[in-house]
Amino acid sequence: MKRSLPKATPALAKSVWQNQKRPSARSVARAMTAAGYPVHFTTVARWKAQGWPTHTNDVHPLDQARAALDSIAPLLTGDPMTKAEDVTNEAKDNFEGLSDAELLRQTARELSIAFICVAKAIELSVPSLVASRPSEAAVLIDALVACGKAANAATLQAECMERGPGLAAK
Repeated sequence: MKRSLPKATPALAKSVWQNQKRPSARSVARAMTAAGYPVHFTTVARWKAQGWPTHTNDVHPLDQARAALDSIAPLLTGDPMTKAEDVTNEAKDNFEGLSDAELLRQTARELSIAFICVAKAIELSVPSLVASRPSEAAVLIDALVACGKAANAATLQAECMERGPGLAAK
């Protein structure tokens, strides 16, 4: 069973809001971000105005980046069923028992490995890939950039979570 990655939710924001003496969208966003759940204050304000919705379509940036990489991975093999994890040849670890911070670090690590393996595969086929399919190559490079940014952001989020709320600002 795949666990979802930790992310800011309206329910969490509502709890933080109710826990503060004089809450504001900014103070709630600041507290959540310090705890490792980055969220913009306008998002908190929107959630409050919507009555703290129970279902949102927000997807964690790592999941978005992984999906972007998966969508373009078939370019490397010619098989439409290829996913980024197929390129890494890395066995799945058991995620049960991992803390949110450990899960983020593990996911960021796996995404970084996929990034490196796909980048190396591109290196081998750059001349023919760019010459024969330049638009697909551009999409692949965009997906790689998104993966790098998401893995970095997840590592920083995990670090904030591990530091704890009192140490996050240091």
